[in-house]
Amino acid sequence: MSEDRSASPLRIAVFGAGSIGCRLGGALSTVAEVTLIGRPAAMAELDRAGLTLTGPGTRRLHARPHTAVNASAAAGADYVLVTVKSADTAEAARQLAPHLDEHTTVISFQNGLHNARLLAEALPGHRVLAGMVPYNVVRTGPNAFHQGTDGRLTLARTPTTARPGTTPPPTAERFAATNRPPAASHTPAPEQAEPTDEASAVPATQPPAGHSPTPAEQFAVTEQPPAPAPSPSTDQPPAGHSPTPAEHTDAAQQFAATALAAGLPAELRDDMPQVQAAKLLINLNNAVNALSGLPLREQLGGRPYRLVLARCQREGLAALRAAGLTPARLGPVPARWMPAVLALPDSLFRRLAAASLRVDAQARSSMWEDLQRGRRTEVDELQGEVLALAARHGLAAPANRRLLELVREAESAPTPPSWSGPELLATLDAPAR
Repeated sequence: MSEDRSASPLRIAVFGAGSIGCRLGGALSTVAEVTLIGRPAAMAELDRAGLTLTGPGTRRLHARPHTAVNASAAAGADYVLVTVKSADTAEAARQLAPHLDEHTTVISFQNGLHNARLLAEALPGHRVLAGMVPYNVVRTGPNAFHQGTDGRLTLARTPTTARPGTTPPPTAERFAATNRPPAASHTPAPEQAEPTDEASAVPATQPPAGHSPTPAEQFAVTEQPPAPAPSPSTDQPPAGHSPTPAEHTDAAQQFAATALAAGLPAELRDDMPQVQAAKLLINLNNAVNALSGLPLREQLGGRPYRLVLARCQREGLAALRAAGLTPARLGPVPARWMPAVLALPDSLFRRLAAASLRVDAQARSSMWEDLQRGRRTEVDELQGEVLALAARHGLAAPANRRLLELVREAESAPTPPSWSGPELLATLDAPAR
């Protein structure tokens, strides 16, 4: 672009503004010019009443970011945050492609292992960064969202490399492994798409012990006016310029600095595939939580539920190991130890994994919210991903398969499920149907 943007605040578009998108976009709107792109009804409510964010703890923010209902609103953005569900990634890229400037950085803040690569393949010539949201966000009202757990955003220091022609595509392989047909070709538009609303079964990256939140981290404000944000570079690269590694790193660093100014601590990583693998293991609890119908804290406090999760994680660890992928350490306990920690008696678990239970009473998984609202879940990108990896390497994953079946049944059930821990554990050992 030829205009001088040095004196302007960063422009950030959030494509798929559901729970996670509104949480990130609402906070960022205090330091940047933010446009939320989402469903017409939801965006109309935000236009009417603004956006209210609460948690973790007593933090509260009321913001009024710009809103839009189609991808053209991303034109001119410095950053586009993609927060749609994984099944909508390809359609998101298709809709965004005509509107992205050459300087725009796309960041995938989604569940799953493949979304950043899918975006990179569909958006050649654009910088695509993989990101990870460690905390749970649930909608508590038409314009209100609550963050129930804490943590730092994680962002790749360098862009994802496109690998066109991969066979079979990750989504096709998952559907083949799980015997579920892909979504219809008319993938939902952004106003219909749903975000990935993260929830953690074990603590993700946490501030250091004894850390005292900075004023920026507290964001306990009401109608806070925009604060100065890091300005875009004064020198735009010439047309046709191929960004250097330093420029890629600058883009990641600038977003991380902007996020921190907005009260969203972020860290840059050089091992995002390993981070995403660890988050996949954590997110295997989403199905357990959704089937329980309980708040996360109560569900994780019950050993039978933890034993179900432990089985899923053991299968996931075996599949990742066969694929040559070692999960990063995101919390106080290495990923490979988590199944054993989860299986501990309640009293020992509470002492050794206290951070896992450091969530407030409102915290639930996004999959629970999907079932409550009668929406299709991301179980194919979570349990289904483990099944696909296991099948590729000749392994079985019966616990993940059974939970996937139960969630699919719940998607079409007239009422949301409420499995007890012992019932859910017993069904893993029931004869295959």
